[in-house]
Amino acid sequence: MLLTLGVIAYQDIKDRLVWWFLFPAYATLGGFLYFRTTLDSVFLYSILINIMLVISILGIIWLYSKFVLRKNFLNEVFGLGDVLLLFAFSLAFPTLSFITFFVFSIFFSLLIQLVLKSVRKEPSVPLAGYMAIFIIGIYIASWSGLHSTMYLL
Repeated sequence: MLLTLGVIAYQDIKDRLVWWFLFPAYATLGGFLYFRTTLDSVFLYSILINIMLVISILGIIWLYSKFVLRKNFLNEVFGLGDVLLLFAFSLAFPTLSFITFFVFSIFFSLLIQLVLKSVRKEPSVPLAGYMAIFIIGIYIASWSGLHSTMYLL
């Protein structure tokens, strides 16, 4: 799973093109790890809520891009890889953890983009790549014992 996220990060940061099958691979592996730690009904409710949150966030960004920015949502404002990673990410954690990790991964991405702004002259942000790096950090922190469990905050 870490290899899958690492390849997503590398490809998105380097080329802005990520192999599509990496997203369902992460969704499957991350979802399986979460499924193993919780009850079936809790798992289903959590991922349904997470998916609804992602749809709501993407809907707001779509409306903003269409009516305020007057740009196409996909490929001008948000990349397909970013959308796919958000949905894969939503299957891997319970709702409270997902919201917390999502918010902090956005801040992490913003911070890295601001730090690397002088080095990288590209106007776009490899959001899926930066988020994948953040998610790798979450798993490593949890598995190394720095955080008791990533499924309970």
